[in-house]
This record gives sequence, structure tokens and C-alpha cells, in this order.
Amino acid sequence: MTSIDKRFTAPTNIPNSSLTIEQATPDNEDIVKFFFGPEWWSKEIESDFKDVNNWNPKVPLFLFYDKNRELIAGATITTRNLPHPRRDSTDKKRYLLLVSFGVNTPYQGTPDPQNDQKLKYAQIILDCVEQMARADENCFGVSLYVREENIRAYNRYLKNGFIQVSEVFDQGGRPTIELRKIF
Repeated sequence: MTSIDKRFTAPTNIPNSSLTIEQATPDNEDIVKFFFGPEWWSKEIESDFKDVNNWNPKVPLFLFYDKNRELIAGATITTRNLPHPRRDSTDKKRYLLLVSFGVNTPYQGTPDPQNDQKLKYAQIILDCVEQMARADENCFGVSLYVREENIRAYNRYLKNGFIQVSEVFDQGGRPTIELRKIF
């Protein structure tokens, strides 16, 4: 178990939100409810989340529910030691790695009704992920990969303070970009 998943084995409230976060188990019946959209990158993440036989135990899936236990989103999150993005260095620092992230289509672009600022669910979840990273005093930031064609997600991450730290590279046959938010 990573230090991240130890904190969320039971549903945990996200402050100033209707959302809770909890680690998924393979027998959770809600896993089949993921639908992130018709785009290939949405289907790719959705399929990874639903395929419980191929889950990586070192990269837990977290579920985000609203107060009515409606499944809002999912995210696979772990930590990795990564080199500095801009300097030649063998020195590596710890980052929280947001491996995959998806919001179910009925909730995409939807503000959380219990958030004082009426932030959208995606923003609240990204803020939650950042707080998870900041809670680890040895963590230098959040890292993620986004498919080059997923312009909507790319722009959301930039708006959220992430910076592009790589050229486009091939990951599993798909053009991909690494972004980081460095603390």
C-alpha cells in the first residue's frame, strides 16, 4: 500500500464539496458505471478503470462520489521519483503521479452544488489531488500525462497551473505530453 491509499480506504469527505474519495475494490459494482465520453482517449481510460483483472496494485483507483452516492469520477494515483524536468540531473524527486483521470459525462462541466465558489467537479478533484501531494512533505509536485489530441484536458491542466515539461512522445502508440505542477 502506498501512503496515498492508506488514507482513503474508507470514504473521506473532500472539504467544501459534496464529494467523497475512497479507494476502489475489484468487487465494487459501480466500476461499470464509468462513461467519460465517445472520444478514443475517454474510452481508453474508461476501459482501464473497468478492467479489474489488469489493475496494478501499486496504482490504486480512487472513486469520487457525491452525497447521494452517485459515481462522479475516477482517478488512478500513485507516487514516482522523477528527474528535474528542465535540467540534466541524475537526482530524482518524489511526485504524485495522476496516472488517469475521468469525470462521468453527466457531471463534466458541472459545478459542485456544495462548493462555496461553485467550482466544477473536475477542478475540485484536481485540487484534492494537489492537496494529497502537498500533504506529503517529501513531494515536489504533481505529474501527469495527457494525450496530445485531448485538448480540453490539456487546457484544463494548464489553467490549473501545470506546465508542459516534455515534447510530444509515444506512449503505447499514442502521442502524449507530460505536464507537471511543481511546488
